[in-house]
Amino acid sequence: MKKAVVIIHGFAGSLSDNEYLQTGLELTKKYDCYAFTLKGHDMDMIRINDYNEWLTDFEEKLKPILKKYRQVYLIGHSMGGVIASIMATKYPIKKLVLAAPAFDYLSKDQITKDIFETKEKIDEKEVGNTLYSLLWGRTIRLNIKTLMEFTKLVKNSQHIPEQINIPTLIIHGKNDEIVPFKSSEELFDKINIDKKYLIPLENIRHQIFKTDQYKEINDIVNQFLIGGRKWKLKQKLTK
Repeated sequence: MKKAVVIIHGFAGSLSDNEYLQTGLELTKKYDCYAFTLKGHDMDMIRINDYNEWLTDFEEKLKPILKKYRQVYLIGHSMGGVIASIMATKYPIKKLVLAAPAFDYLSKDQITKDIFETKEKIDEKEVGNTLYSLLWGRTIRLNIKTLMEFTKLVKNSQHIPEQINIPTLIIHGKNDEIVPFKSSEELFDKINIDKKYLIPLENIRHQIFKTDQYKEINDIVNQFLIGGRKWKLKQKLTK
């Protein structure tokens, strides 16, 4: 029987953030891949009353998959990494992949500064880097109450890493402009299992799976999910 991979996008994100990853994993023909739009993200303005609505909504979508497959892997990007971690402590998940998990984030002042710098670059027609227009487009969709619910989710999930007890891979761009790389180093130290891996990605920003290096990054994820001798050898070569 095939294994299932469930991919969770981040705050103010969408399914398109991880489409290259999903397609790449599906092409291996080793997994059935699932991805869902988090509640409130399918609107012009991202709205939610309580962050637990994200958890409950995703949980209800995850349960049928757990009944259908004997092995289920979770991959979470940014806020999706926080949600994936929570689910991994509640359900029999086989392996966990956290991509730039948002257990920490830049300060409100820094976020505001980045927003206006992004707007200035768009006004100056510096749109060659689509990240600028992408970030601005998402920023204007945000509802301040929803942003506060995101911060509550992060704050109330700080104890979760210590409860993770399954093989976990953390990948994080060294040039991440949203979630500091240092937060993943701290997260790595909190996870109390031997089979944990932290791989820094040079010259990669927050949108890990939508870079020019996405094929190489996809390969890292796939090798971890497969495991075995090849993965162990890769770890020896990279340490």
